[in-house]
Amino acid sequence: MNPLELDYQLKTLVPFWYQNIAEYDTILGIEETQLQALAQSVSTGKADLFVQTMGEQSIQQWEQIFHLVPDVTQESLDFRRTRILNRLSFRLPFTLPFLRRKLDELIGVGRWKLEIDYNAYSILVEYSMEDQPYAIEAAYTIETAKPAHIIYRNMPLVRRGIHMNEEIQQHQRIYHYGLGYWRLGETSFASDEPVRCYQMALGGWGLGQVPFAKLDGKEVVKMSQIPSITTTMLEQTAGFVANVVHSARLNGSTVVTELEQEVSGTAAVVKYLVPNGLEVNKVELLNQEGQVLSSASVYVPAGVSTVLKHEIPIKEGFS
Repeated sequence: MNPLELDYQLKTLVPFWYQNIAEYDTILGIEETQLQALAQSVSTGKADLFVQTMGEQSIQQWEQIFHLVPDVTQESLDFRRTRILNRLSFRLPFTLPFLRRKLDELIGVGRWKLEIDYNAYSILVEYSMEDQPYAIEAAYTIETAKPAHIIYRNMPLVRRGIHMNEEIQQHQRIYHYGLGYWRLGETSFASDEPVRCYQMALGGWGLGQVPFAKLDGKEVVKMSQIPSITTTMLEQTAGFVANVVHSARLNGSTVVTELEQEVSGTAAVVKYLVPNGLEVNKVELLNQEGQVLSSASVYVPAGVSTVLKHEIPIKEGFS
């Protein structure tokens, strides 16, 4: 049965004297195929009435209307539906609540922050976006909805956290040497057979025969799941993380050394300006020796006045 609940098994509906006759079986088989195709066409036509369910052929027609050229290697059919809905919903007047609603739809609720500097006639949008098609559409939406005299400054956010925890263990220290004697085996000094367990170390202790002492046994007196790290330690760790970053590398080749490093609460924050006209798909933070400290695949469309922000929260817990 198809979505229309149409029974196209015609061979079961004809009188028995027409059954098992080659000519009728051929005719009924062809009609069954045609009825099945008809039912599928009706279902497809119904789905194409709504952007959320329409097929690729209808999506292509809408893309031609909006002069869109899809990249089928990176853009899913769901994203193409979302983009058509976004373009269809563009209706004047454009207001700040309208822009906030569109950012919620494209980026996600709670995943972006918008600030307006009225004195500088600029709008700053900070967001975490690693999906290239959605990032392009978000940039298009902001550029279209903002007033012409307002400068749009893009600040993509890369958030990678560090989790810390503390475990306290208790160990027993076992000495292998006593004054004038050295220990054989694992028997303690309180043994009832001192002659078998010890021998005189002629001319000294015989150091080097065995380790002088060792830690034996392990007892956890404080589990790592129990909170114990103070905010002061988290803040100082965030400061260390911010200071250890020496440069940033974009797309594996472009190195940026002019960084702005700060500590915000218990999070290390690193900011830097992306060179004009550079489209970014990979960002790395490096230490002074050029070793990679963090690496992330992102998408930052080419534009002007784009600032990348790395936020590294330091928290107690497990990843």
